[in-house]
Amino acid sequence: MTVTTSHQQDGIAIYRHVPQVKGAKSDYITIARFSAVEDVALVREGSRSDRHNRVLLEQLGRRRFRLANDQRLRRQYRPKQLGSRMTFDQGGAGKTAGHNGQRETWSGDLQRKGCPKFRAGNILGRVARRDLTEASGLAVSRKNPGVLFSHNDSGDTPRLFAMTAGGRDLGTYHLGRAKSIDWEDLATGPAERPGEWYIYVGDIGANTKPRREISVYRVLEPTVALDQESKKRKLEEVERFDFTYPTRDAPDAETLMVDPRTGDLFLVTKPHQSTPMMYRAKSPLSTKRSHVLEEVAALRVFERGARRSRLVTSGDISPDGSMVLIRSYTTAYLWMRSNGESVVECIQREPCSVPLSLDRHGEAIAFSPDGQSYYTVSEGLEPEILRFDRLSQP
Repeated sequence: MTVTTSHQQDGIAIYRHVPQVKGAKSDYITIARFSAVEDVALVREGSRSDRHNRVLLEQLGRRRFRLANDQRLRRQYRPKQLGSRMTFDQGGAGKTAGHNGQRETWSGDLQRKGCPKFRAGNILGRVARRDLTEASGLAVSRKNPGVLFSHNDSGDTPRLFAMTAGGRDLGTYHLGRAKSIDWEDLATGPAERPGEWYIYVGDIGANTKPRREISVYRVLEPTVALDQESKKRKLEEVERFDFTYPTRDAPDAETLMVDPRTGDLFLVTKPHQSTPMMYRAKSPLSTKRSHVLEEVAALRVFERGARRSRLVTSGDISPDGSMVLIRSYTTAYLWMRSNGESVVECIQREPCSVPLSLDRHGEAIAFSPDGQSYYTVSEGLEPEILRFDRLSQP
């Protein structure tokens, strides 16, 4: 059974079960209510057994659960009241896509006023490289239309994988003089020369052992042709920026973002028990000394829900700097940013909830060059690449 989610807002999420039995039909809806006290309370709509609820919780990684028939929620959000906004496909054997290859997502009555709306995730293809099994970071090329970059989590060599948006292999790019201790995320930012862009690689993880210092590598984005041969290439002129936290040891972090308006770097921690924290390194950066990161914000919005909701795994800032997008394993939030407003000021407001495919190992997220879409990819063998397109202006 595969579980996909469309939307979560104010503690209410709507999920859909896709059966893995050939010819089976799915009209089963689960409404999950998240709580700071209890991990989740489920409301069952339909006649399926409680086993389905347990499977759902296992896939979401919940450690505790409580089954409930909440009559108030049943009356308020019963399917016939959601009407035509909720559409589901007929799930066949192994299928996780909806109509026209889209992940089934939902946004409508629970969407906060003024928030942009996005379509369901459109499955563009699968990652062809079988040695890219831990796609922890993702960057959509600003220089080469239709090209994506990704990398493995810890344990791999310092290399970037280039691929088409459909997942076709375009080769690897090794970063000269770089190390790969625990690469976790990618980011892009404008370079000094017009028309050139940097790729930033965050060697910022600390989930295996404590680290006193972390690093971010920066290199000019290479020219990649959509029809080029898949082979190994090397990138020279790689810069390394070193950072320490105000605390003695570096916490685990998997989110790296670059503000295109200022050049500042932002990192978000991935705590298992406490609140995710945002840190900043102000531009300009120097390769000749270590920088002390500045703690700038607590992302308490990720405290809503169960433990996996607070495990922040990736983020991105749109190329024009007008949107900040951060995700965890189970939720994704978007902050709209005004002209003249800093990133820190922006995230003090209530964010917008945006669609996210609920993959247990989903980590990476990145904006398209025009900022009108965002892409996601998961860890695992030949994972799906999804694109979520914006519907309209808020």
